[in-house]
Amino acid sequence: MPRSGYLTKEINANTSRSPKPLSIWVLPYIYVSYFLATVHFVLFYIVDTKEYLNIPKYIAGLERLPYQRRLLMMLVLRAFRSNRLILIASSHFRGSFHNPDLLICGLIYFCSLAIAGITATLLYESASKHARYKLAVYPFFLACAAWTYLVNNEAFGRYIYDIPALAFFTAGIYLIYTKKYFGLALLIAVGTLNRETTVLLVPIYFLTAYLHMPLQEPIASKLKALPWFKSLLLGAIWLSEKAGLSRLYRKNDASESFVHLHINIHLLTPGHWPQIFSACAFLLPLLWMLRNKISDRAVTATIYVFPLWVIIMMIYGLIIESRIFGELCGYCAVGCVLLLDRESGMHTLQEDEAALA
Repeated sequence: MPRSGYLTKEINANTSRSPKPLSIWVLPYIYVSYFLATVHFVLFYIVDTKEYLNIPKYIAGLERLPYQRRLLMMLVLRAFRSNRLILIASSHFRGSFHNPDLLICGLIYFCSLAIAGITATLLYESASKHARYKLAVYPFFLACAAWTYLVNNEAFGRYIYDIPALAFFTAGIYLIYTKKYFGLALLIAVGTLNRETTVLLVPIYFLTAYLHMPLQEPIASKLKALPWFKSLLLGAIWLSEKAGLSRLYRKNDASESFVHLHINIHLLTPGHWPQIFSACAFLLPLLWMLRNKISDRAVTATIYVFPLWVIIMMIYGLIIESRIFGELCGYCAVGCVLLLDRESGMHTLQEDEAALA
């Protein structure tokens, strides 16, 4: 056999070999640690951060705009706050969780974090050839979420719909990547009731479809094959719900529902940069710079939409609130672990080449 053929065969054998199995106790401990870390996150989030909304007014449908239009959690609280099991459980707690509303929120936050972390892991497994680091996705995700939602010195507090929005958006990206259109449409229909950022799933869906196409395919063929009608339908779902919610709560206090662009321009001074860049654990700019190094082109669709996200938040959000980028925590975890996966694979290949030289 020629030297080059032998080298290729040996490298393929080395790079495809399976890692040694973990100890019988390691995996159970890892999953228990995921559980405990998620519980710890929720406890800190509820006990040590202050809710910005007036919850009784929110449940009554009388909260300020734009917050009241994000009514999904209102419906959940109305449905379960008088539930017998919730009342019994809350009676056994002291402090924050003695309040049935906060107990319900805590359970929803835990489930939302778990859903976001699990779907982020599934996205990584779908996009990675070997999925060497699938156990790293969940802790990466929690670290991004902690920096975004917990480590704040300038934000106003927590918002009841933020963590569920993270779950909706991460699951939406997974459904887009795996081409589950009906599930995506249903998610947008429900998720828009929670927060309007679901609209950004529409350009991500469209761009992912483009990036799934072969590079060598002519542009004209790509444009013809793009899901124009399906994208417009998703946009119509979002727009109809947005219009309906605006009409429903048109008489609510709109004193905080205005364009923030002039405020945000003044907040772009260096003194605010630590808080601004802390969104997703300072990883969003890094992913933008390294987007071409992510092995699966279709996964990069979300980071290509990131500049649009920034523009929208400059207009409607407060740029010093890192939580306005929080829905991207799951995606950031996936992107960073994919980069790690790629670099590790290249390093292994270089080692094998050196050993066989």
